[in-house]
Amino acid sequence: MSLEQENLRRLRLMKAASDQLESAINMLEDAGGLEEILLLLRTAENNLEDEVVELEKKLEEV
Repeated sequence: MSLEQENLRRLRLMKAASDQLESAINMLEDAGGLEEILLLLRTAENNLEDEVVELEKKLEEV
C-alpha cells in the first residue's frame, strides 16, 4: 500500500471516529448529562478534527 493510500485510509478512519464522537456528544446533550464526560468528548472530537485537517493539508501537498 502506498503512503498516499495509507494516509487516505487513516483519514477515512479519523473522519468515522469524529462522526461517532459527534453522535455520542449529541446523545449526551439530549440526555442532559454528565458535563465532565461531555467536555472530554468535545475535546477529543476537536483534537481529532484538527488531525484530520492537518492530514488533509499534507495530502493536498502530495
